[in-house]
Amino acid sequence: GENFVAVAMKHINDPVPDVSSLRPDAPTRLVAAIERALEKDPRRRFRSMEELAQELRTCLEEIDEGNSQQTFVSRSPAVGGRRRRTMRARRRPNRLWMLLLVPLAAAAIVAAVLGLSGSKSPPASTTGGGSGGAPLALAGVGTSDPAGDGEHDADVPKATDGNPQTYWYTQSYYNGNGSLGKSGVGIVLEAPRTAAATSMTVTTDTPGYTAQILAGGSPTGPFVADSASQTVAAHTTFELHGRGARYYVVWITNLGTYQSVHVNEVSAQS
Repeated sequence: GENFVAVAMKHINDPVPDVSSLRPDAPTRLVAAIERALEKDPRRRFRSMEELAQELRTCLEEIDEGNSQQTFVSRSPAVGGRRRRTMRARRRPNRLWMLLLVPLAAAAIVAAVLGLSGSKSPPASTTGGGSGGAPLALAGVGTSDPAGDGEHDADVPKATDGNPQTYWYTQSYYNGNGSLGKSGVGIVLEAPRTAAATSMTVTTDTPGYTAQILAGGSPTGPFVADSASQTVAAHTTFELHGRGARYYVVWITNLGTYQSVHVNEVSAQS
C-alpha cells in the first residue's frame, strides 16, 4: 500500500473540512485552534508544535472546568416585539472525541509541512509588512452605524480580547432575508499605528453573514473598502488591498439566516 507521505501528497490540495459543521457541539476555541493549525499559509499557523500543544491543553482544561459551553442562537422570530434570546447549551462536550481530533490535526499539519517543503515560499508582503508578515495588534474601540441607534458598544472589546468564546454582536433585525434595512453596521478596530494590513481574519459562531473590511484614518470615518465583500464562515480571512490606515471596520451588510450576528474575534497581519 501507499505510505503516509504518498497519501499526504495526494491530498495536500484538498479543502480543509469545516470542523464546526461536522461537529456542531465542538467548543469554539477548539475549532479556531484546529483551523489555525491547518492554515495553508505557514505564517498564519502556530509558531511551534509546543504552542499548538499548549492551546489544545487549554481547550481540554476548559472542557474539564465546564467553561466551553457552546452558544446557539434561536432563529425563530421575536414574539410580541421582544428580541430573540441567546441560549447557552448546558451539556458539557464529550472529551473523548476531542482526544481523537488532536492526532488527526497533528497528522494534517505534518502533511501540510511535507507538501510545502517542495514548493516555493509564499511571497513576502510588499505593503509595509517586511518579510514574512507580522501580527498586527487590534483593539475594538467602537461601532459604525449610519442610523446612530447603537450597536452594543460596551461589548466591542470582546472582539479583540483573545477569547473566541466572547463576542460583540449586532442589534436584532427582523427585515427578512438577512436585510438590515440600511447600508450596514460594523465594529471599529484600532491598530497601534498607521499600518498597511495585508489580511484580517474574523472568527464567528454565527456563520453565513456578509461582510467586508473598510479602512480609514479616524474612528468615526470616513472609511473606504479595503477588501472584497464575502460570506463569513466560522473562520474567514479577508485579503486586504493594503491601503494603510489606523482604523479598520468589519462592515456587515447582510445577516444571512440570523437576525443578529456575532464577531467573536478579529486578528490581522501586516
